[in-house]
Amino acid sequence: MTNRRVRVAIAQCIVLLIVVNIVANRVATGFAVVVVNLIASGALLAIARRSGATRAAIGIDPGSWRRGWRFARWLVAALVAAMALGVALPSTRALFEDERVRDFGAWPVAYRALIAVPFGTVLLEEVAFRGVLPALLASGRSRWRGVVAASALFGLWHVLPAWNIYRVNPVLRDLLHGTAGQVVGVSVGVASTTLIGIAWCWLRLRSESLWTTVMLHAASNSFGYVFAFLAWSLR
Repeated sequence: MTNRRVRVAIAQCIVLLIVVNIVANRVATGFAVVVVNLIASGALLAIARRSGATRAAIGIDPGSWRRGWRFARWLVAALVAAMALGVALPSTRALFEDERVRDFGAWPVAYRALIAVPFGTVLLEEVAFRGVLPALLASGRSRWRGVVAASALFGLWHVLPAWNIYRVNPVLRDLLHGTAGQVVGVSVGVASTTLIGIAWCWLRLRSESLWTTVMLHAASNSFGYVFAFLAWSLR
């Protein structure tokens, strides 16, 4: 990959992600978000491949699915078990009580867990921040420089989603208020997702498969909805 071609590809990816972030969080709703993110995922992969990034560098080479599954299955099982324990214990159940799920029935929860989360959130974020951007940003440089840069962008990606996060959980709402609550919520959200991004990039590189973090991310977010629904049901 030539330096100029990589720089152009990085700029194209960042501009595309800025537009998608605004559209997905402020314009599109429902299934339209899924469509936008699927299109963006394909566009990012096309940009990366056109710039010269290999499937192996992105983590989607043939055979990577099996490696990803072998690496992720125990992590997913441990994550789900920990979340189940958190909901089962009255002392921690309130942490799972997301106001966005409070009045949901089973079907809306199933739609989010099986469609909206995997295809409207996880796929794009993993393709972008654990696949394409680390590969492009590390081109000709340290691999970990690419990881840190991509993870910092992953943190910034969460500014809009974190803007009112303190309002959707009763525990956070009691701790954070007004403008100060927004600043703290966004700062914590950006910092935590940056660190998560670094950890998940490590998993992606260690397993040599993007599917490892796709499965872990999908389990985390999808079961988040399921256990939030259960937490409200157990009240």
